[in-house]
Amino acid sequence: DRMHQLLQQYPTTACVVVHGGAVSHMDSTGAHAVEGFIKECQRHEREAFFAEFNGPCRDMLERMGTCQPRGEEAAGKANRFFLTLAAAVSFAASAAADRKPNNDKSADGADHLEEGHAVTACEF
Repeated sequence: DRMHQLLQQYPTTACVVVHGGAVSHMDSTGAHAVEGFIKECQRHEREAFFAEFNGPCRDMLERMGTCQPRGEEAAGKANRFFLTLAAAVSFAASAAADRKPNNDKSADGADHLEEGHAVTACEF
């Protein structure tokens, strides 16, 4: 599907932000799809973050256990779900900068990421 193609299209992306503002309803199949995408991102050493899913969708994801990290993953991990797209992208950009081993600080103190897409955003 489209999100899996996105991972292949941008192989250097460290973090993916999925905008779910247009999703009006989510059943258990949708929650399993989100969980599967998170796991696929992890297999490719990427992080997935989600923004603007409405209350009923977040409720379903919480019931399915998708919203909270589980097991060892829970230690020190932030929530993957954000109320706004801006907050998700900002957090993902910071996470991507932290993950890049070859970040250099310029004379002005700014981070410079390796060339490539640090964060890619898409609609669900």
